[in-house]
Amino acid sequence: MKRLVWLISLPVVLLLGTYVAALIINLEDASPSPVAQQMRALVVERPKLDEASNAYVAALGFDGEKGASAQEWGRKKLDWLSSVTGNANEVDYGDTPGETWSVSRDRDPRFRVFASDPDAFLSTDDAMLADWVADEAWLLDRYLTLTGYPHWRGGIPRNAAEPFVPFSDVMEGQKLLMGKAMLAAAAGNGDEVSALLERDLRFWRMVLAESELLITKMVAGAAVGRHFQLGNEILRRLAESDSPDVSGVPEAWREPLTVEERSLQRVMAGEWLYGNRVLKDILESGEYEPMLSLLMKPLFQPQDLENRRAETLARWGAPLEVPLEDLTAALESTRRQLDNQGRGLGLYNLPGRLLTSWEVGLPEYEEYVVRVADLEGVRRAALLAAQLRAGNPAEESGLVNPYTGEPLPLENGSIVKFIGLAKGERGRHDFPL
Repeated sequence: MKRLVWLISLPVVLLLGTYVAALIINLEDASPSPVAQQMRALVVERPKLDEASNAYVAALGFDGEKGASAQEWGRKKLDWLSSVTGNANEVDYGDTPGETWSVSRDRDPRFRVFASDPDAFLSTDDAMLADWVADEAWLLDRYLTLTGYPHWRGGIPRNAAEPFVPFSDVMEGQKLLMGKAMLAAAAGNGDEVSALLERDLRFWRMVLAESELLITKMVAGAAVGRHFQLGNEILRRLAESDSPDVSGVPEAWREPLTVEERSLQRVMAGEWLYGNRVLKDILESGEYEPMLSLLMKPLFQPQDLENRRAETLARWGAPLEVPLEDLTAALESTRRQLDNQGRGLGLYNLPGRLLTSWEVGLPEYEEYVVRVADLEGVRRAALLAAQLRAGNPAEESGLVNPYTGEPLPLENGSIVKFIGLAKGERGRHDFPL
């Protein structure tokens, strides 16, 4: 009987002893690491912007009802978000403080195909396209105003429930701009085509460079890629017009993507700061079994968690700011470093170690890096197609695959092709002459 009691009690004693040891080990949190301090500075210590220069406010208000000022609606939404109190698990944002415009609800039924099919206006007749652009001229004006802002400061959401920028509505504005450019191309107005394409691309390249969140960077990257695909079709239409007065190619097409536009350093800092808040809320929410939560909280070291996340996320930033011909090797080096980093579940900050093991894995972040990097190849392919279309082969110099230095293939003498590092169809880009 004594032996049975001993066998039963031994595991309990060992568990209690281990937990007491864990409590002793976790008496003090870590100090902020240099990498964590740098991460915070990248976001928190950025120069402040006047709202008159900040596109984020107008973008946040882009879904305002017809006739409203996007800037004023965006400011009203910011005030509303700031007024909501409560912790991340209890906060209820409810309905927005006013009326909004909805493509599915408010767009004329004749034109809803332009929302369901992004390429619809490429195949529609000019009369219907002109009717759509005229019917939603107010939304196009809103988009043209938005694209006139010189900077982007979006800030970091307080929690996962906080409403975000209505980018789907902003993309409707981009479609309208492209529709207007297509009509100008049909009329042979190369100056207007060039001006519209220049305005659109300058804006999205600015957002690409200045965004603080990964989702914003990816939306901007998608908008840039979409710009080149649709822009190529518009320039083809211009070349077919009776009297194209200029090539229509905007100056922004000729400028290589900068390191700042390609880099994920700042958005990794934004993800780090946002993730710190979300992960801390998860642990402190009490959603676990009450006893588990009670036992784990004394072992949680918030600063150590931040330091560990900073070390991992920073590897997807500055170390990959290399010439594109060196990016493949840099990505391989990052993979090896992360594989060797180690994710052991020691007693120090056990809850934090568990939480970091649940985060997005290596393949996803690598895909984000290459999606943005591929945009330089997309730019080169689109520009090469435009130059070949105009009969300027002498200007082809430098328009090669940015990763290999090899010439971009011309399939059947009529399609410039670029295959990037992104997976699947995301990495395949065709630009017909």
